[in-house]
Amino acid sequence: MKKTLLTTLILTIIILSGCSCNQQTDTIIIKKQVIPPDEVYGELWFHDDDTPLLVPIPTYNTYYNVTGLNTGSTSNTILTNSTIQVNKNGTYQITFLSSFNGGANTEYKFELKINNEEKEKCEFHRKIGTGNDVGSGGFTCIQEITTNDIISIAADCETNPPADLSITSLNINIHKIGE
Repeated sequence: MKKTLLTTLILTIIILSGCSCNQQTDTIIIKKQVIPPDEVYGELWFHDDDTPLLVPIPTYNTYYNVTGLNTGSTSNTILTNSTIQVNKNGTYQITFLSSFNGGANTEYKFELKINNEEKEKCEFHRKIGTGNDVGSGGFTCIQEITTNDIISIAADCETNPPADLSITSLNINIHKIGE
């Protein structure tokens, strides 16, 4: 009785943890998630409520690259503190999110750049009401990317006079979804 109860308990734990059992041989098979060698993804991020990442914007309607980011997860990409370089041609899903503040009654825009070329379908605008407001926004887009293309994020102040941007959190990640 104790052996049957113990066996039932062990099998329940195994099943709930994502493992499988072969009842005929009492073999336990643990399923591991294996990342295929051709998987391509990369991530840059920043988070600090106490010391935001400052992006100086001296001229309005001019993009300034966001630098000083942390490198995150990567497979078949090369990461720096401001860029993701892909090692395989393909169709990629790109996701970007950020929380930030800046000048009162000031509108900001973030845009994806590939090889320093702006990609208008991968951008968002956000107006900050008062100087201490923290706004957030983001975008997701599908983009064709070629081997050795360099992906970056740029910020712009669309209000004159311009005001610097203070980023409290940011995440950009890319993932190859097709050939």
